[in-house]
Amino acid sequence: MASMEAYENDMRKLRRSRKRKRYIKNAVTVGVFIVIVMAIYLSRSLWLPELEGVLQRNFITGGNQEERVESFPIDISRKVNVLIAPMSDCLAIYQDNYLTTLDSGGEELFSSYLTYGSPVILTEGKRALAYDMGGYSFTVITKKSEAFSHRLDDQILYAALGDRGGAAVVTSTDRYPSLLTVYDKNGSKLYSWGDGNYITAAGFSDSEDKIAVSSVYAQGGSIRTTVRVFDIGKREIIAKTDPVETLALGIGYTGHGGFWLIGDTGVYYYDENCSLAYSSDYSYDISSYAIGDGIAAVELSSIDGKSSYVTLYSDSGEGTVQLDYQEKISHIDISGGRVYISTGSRLDCYSSGGILISSYSLGREYNSFAVVGENIYLKSYSSIEKYSLNDSGGIG
Repeated sequence: MASMEAYENDMRKLRRSRKRKRYIKNAVTVGVFIVIVMAIYLSRSLWLPELEGVLQRNFITGGNQEERVESFPIDISRKVNVLIAPMSDCLAIYQDNYLTTLDSGGEELFSSYLTYGSPVILTEGKRALAYDMGGYSFTVITKKSEAFSHRLDDQILYAALGDRGGAAVVTSTDRYPSLLTVYDKNGSKLYSWGDGNYITAAGFSDSEDKIAVSSVYAQGGSIRTTVRVFDIGKREIIAKTDPVETLALGIGYTGHGGFWLIGDTGVYYYDENCSLAYSSDYSYDISSYAIGDGIAAVELSSIDGKSSYVTLYSDSGEGTVQLDYQEKISHIDISGGRVYISTGSRLDCYSSGGILISSYSLGREYNSFAVVGENIYLKSYSSIEKYSLNDSGGIG
């Protein structure tokens, strides 16, 4: 009998021991699970953007390639910092910290994760440059890959991109208010230059053997601009303009070797020797401008803001043409030797001489657009839509 009681006591002890072990095991499992969940939650800033990028890419490409249909329009109603720009044969989009290239059907070709607070994108030919204005990083991409990327020690003020892939970046340094640094198409630093003044604009020649750089200074209570032309191969100044009383906003080379200087008070055209060939003062305040294919298009706004005037300047000797609009202009761009102007109600296409080639009525308001070949991509606050310029009638 005593033996039986001892046996039962031993079994009770054994069961209690096993229960304690199971409790401890379960507690450890729950604890490990809680630790893993907390680690995932606390590290969400590292992996969540990548997951969003995967989901976004699956949405854009439509998942199964065999079943994919054209992705336009693209919903951007919940996106931030959305910018679009045309490349030679694809569309560049910056949104939610991603710089992405899309083909004509909306399929993603390449995507780069860039955490830029104040993003700016520039496109020329087959490349796109994105930089963080006031930040320290910039990236150059091609249609399907990253060409190069740099994080600098000084804040970026401005950048320019060449048609063959070179880049120029202007930074603020301890030694100079502005310092220009030129990079080749592989991202190798070629040289830096500063003259103690503020550099406000730069533009590469078509062959990228030269770059024109404007520096601004104050004298006698007025703002003056001087443009210097650098031979990139020789790394030296080969020409210099006389000072003009304006604040330089943009520089763009033409096929004739000269360049346009867009100022806040007027437009100037210089020949390849930096001699002033043409200038024109504005009648109203400048609102926007575009330079390309030997054309300069400058938008001026009336004092009451109800009317806009776009003046076209051509280096082909066609003279100047003024286009009058009785509504606000949303965006101006130049592509293929043609000037495109959008308003809240229509999109107009002009020749360099100001002849209206086509006009499309818009079914809604768009704030910008990008022309790639015969396609135009229009961006509103909620979507990016694609239309063919060969279609007649309305758009949108």
